[in-house]
Amino acid sequence: MILIEFWASWCAPCRTQNAHLNEVYKQFQNTSFQKGNGLEIVSVALDADSLRWQKYILNDRLSWKLQLRDSMKWKSAFIRPNGIYYLPNNVLLDSNGELIAREVFGEELEDLLSSHM
Repeated sequence: MILIEFWASWCAPCRTQNAHLNEVYKQFQNTSFQKGNGLEIVSVALDADSLRWQKYILNDRLSWKLQLRDSMKWKSAFIRPNGIYYLPNNVLLDSNGELIAREVFGEELEDLLSSHM
């Protein structure tokens, strides 16, 4: 399972979501060794300032490897055409790249991950 998480260092709700994602990642990443699948997170930050972005990755202790930054922010060719109009935002995909859900947070995200793994 792949969760593409859109966030920004200047977004307070995103930072709260990052704290929850740390726990979710710890819980569901480990299933990859047991069942042959698990969770991978791809973070896409809408940040122009590279140093600030890197600082918040460290401060929020984001442990997954895939950390991307889109310095075009809301002007990005990807963001608006794909229905990203606010932050935090996310897309959950299965191992085949098929869309499972959009904009899932908290218990709803955990329930979806549990039911698909």
